[in-house]
Amino acid sequence: MLKRVISVIALFDDEGDKKIRDIQNIMQQSPSWLNDLLHLTLAVYDKPLDEGELINWIVNVSERHKAFNLDLVSIGVFHKSCIFAMPRLAKEMYQLYMNIHDRFEDQCRDYLKPSENKWFPHVGLLYTDIENACNKLPVLIQKFEETRVRVNRLRITIREEEHFRILYEVSLN
Repeated sequence: MLKRVISVIALFDDEGDKKIRDIQNIMQQSPSWLNDLLHLTLAVYDKPLDEGELINWIVNVSERHKAFNLDLVSIGVFHKSCIFAMPRLAKEMYQLYMNIHDRFEDQCRDYLKPSENKWFPHVGLLYTDIENACNKLPVLIQKFEETRVRVNRLRITIREEEHFRILYEVSLN
């Protein structure tokens, strides 16, 4: 049985979303699962959490941060199944991440807690098996160019069992 999971993600403006989709299109020659919701995960909570308090906190954080540019500079693979684009660690992105975790860090998954120093910012492009990933990487690496995108909003999502819903979305100031 899948637990209830709440996530806080950063989303891109339409132009940035299109640029990332162009990267994905390089890889569509064989069966795989493209990531439909292009995002950067900032926090994932699977321990009890008051939704209203989280919404208020994310609104508070968003009011202190402006939209910012993010440069996707590298391609990689992890978990033997995910091809991702990795951003250069922008000061604005790091500060946003840290501010989100000023509250509720104890309810967050360990790999995303600042105190654990394990956060690996990335934009998932494609989920597939390792063999398919290895077949796609040479073409992607050859054609990939550093890409600038703009982070302009935050979204809180909830996943329970087979259900996924948007709890709240807010623009960065």
